[in-house]
Amino acid sequence: MKRSVLAITVVAVSILSSCLIGYAIVNYLLPNYTFNTTIGKVFSFGLPVESVERYGFYYPLTFMFSLSSNSSICQYRYSVSEKWRSVPVLPLADVFNGIEGYRVADSTVFVSLAFKGHSKLQIKLDNQTEFNGIAEYYDSRNCTVVHTLDDCYGNENYPDPSLSVYKAVCDAFQRNKVVATLGMVTAMSEEHLSTEGIVGKPVPMTENAWNIFQNEINEGWITVASHGWTHSSGAYPNPTYSSIEQEVKNGRDDILAHLTLRYGQYVPCWIERWEHQATGLQI
Repeated sequence: MKRSVLAITVVAVSILSSCLIGYAIVNYLLPNYTFNTTIGKVFSFGLPVESVERYGFYYPLTFMFSLSSNSSICQYRYSVSEKWRSVPVLPLADVFNGIEGYRVADSTVFVSLAFKGHSKLQIKLDNQTEFNGIAEYYDSRNCTVVHTLDDCYGNENYPDPSLSVYKAVCDAFQRNKVVATLGMVTAMSEEHLSTEGIVGKPVPMTENAWNIFQNEINEGWITVASHGWTHSSGAYPNPTYSSIEQEVKNGRDDILAHLTLRYGQYVPCWIERWEHQATGLQI
């Protein structure tokens, strides 16, 4: 399984859900993107190869084009050697988030596509059009709302936290078609699980717990962030069982080893715990 090489800076930040991944890409990772023309029918976009290897770019970006007439055809491909593929029309009558597709409104076509590990992307429309840039938020929406479910963990030997509670909350978000981000703690510190627990001692999640969280991801509307490895309240940087580096790296690696994620095998988010900071840390 491919390991994420995402550089995680551990600071006090507002946490990103899948909706905000696109915002982060546009505002912090795309200043160096390239395109071939502002007017035409075929537009070629490029990203630095090293950025693609590092971040994947699996979440759709929304490319905006102005039209003199409505477009009935929108296609894409990742290289000139590939055949053109149709971009699906977005389901405007339903709630949708983070999916690929296009829609036309007010003489503008909004095309939401992901690079998906490629450094090149071509978009083709059937009418002459002008490229107007990349939207700040997915589907050119006005803002994004973030919901996080922190301390997501499961081990049948400990009744609290309860897996049934997490599952019920995930189901509620899914019924209402609202995106939620699981803040995973992959080996909860024993201090949180037992009145006689040892501070910082990791207790890994069980396979059954991982399977339950994977099922929730598969059912849709659920994304994943790292909320640390043990969630220990021990003092950093030198607690008995884990350093801040281990909290970031081990939590990320556990997620990648046990879950298949919606937007590629990358963990783009870190949810800070206990106000611990390590500014500039990269893993």
